[in-house]
Amino acid sequence: MSIFKHSKAFFISSFLVFILLGVSFVVIIFNVEKVLALQNEHEKLKIELQALIAASPSPIKKNVSISTENLQKIQKFRQGWDRLFKDIECSKTAIDCYLNIQTEIEALKEQARIANVSINSNCCFGFSKYLNAEKFPDAKNLQELDRQCKIISLLSEMLIKSKPLEIISFTREPLNGETDSMDLFDRNSLVHLDIHNIFYSNIFKLSFTGTTQSLRLYINKIQHMQIPIFIRDIEVSSQVDSKTKQFSSSLPLFSITLEIIDFNPV
Repeated sequence: MSIFKHSKAFFISSFLVFILLGVSFVVIIFNVEKVLALQNEHEKLKIELQALIAASPSPIKKNVSISTENLQKIQKFRQGWDRLFKDIECSKTAIDCYLNIQTEIEALKEQARIANVSINSNCCFGFSKYLNAEKFPDAKNLQELDRQCKIISLLSEMLIKSKPLEIISFTREPLNGETDSMDLFDRNSLVHLDIHNIFYSNIFKLSFTGTTQSLRLYINKIQHMQIPIFIRDIEVSSQVDSKTKQFSSSLPLFSITLEIIDFNPV
């Protein structure tokens, strides 16, 4: 009887030890997987950091903490881009891209109409070639055109909400093979960012008439965007009457050059 009691106690103790070992083993496996995931993330960050440091000027090479801070900002910007394009599907054909541009511009015109904002008859938001059906987009530029169209739509929506009197023009950089259009400008006159095929800059120019308050509202909206966008230049001038060739006494004309840092499509 005594032997049975001892055997029973031994069995219960062994069973409890087995359970504890099993739980510990599961916890260890979970922690190992977590550590491996963190290691993979660390390696990924390290590769991006090395690319960033390699492309940075010498002062940043000497200070890794600055580069790490920049990398964190880049990751934040990437998340902003992902949110911006999460509902966008790349056009599969030139016709899809053409129709997408048409739809976006018509939507902008309707928003402007509702907001009582005029749009100059010559303003095609950078896509006169396609809006006037001169030709379909080049197949190799579809993805970049989709992105440019989305960016222009976003910038124009913010401008409309800033209540300008009239949107005069909106120009963009030409893509490969795009030439001879009134709303494209020469990229050779501008300095561009292009780091290890990771990021590049996209530059847009727009002009509108309105009050200083409308300009201030627009700048504030741009500064609160979750993507890297910089104001490169702001010009203020008076309008010239097309008939008299004299300066008009109406609201001033604002011209803004914007540079957006984008990630190369993968």
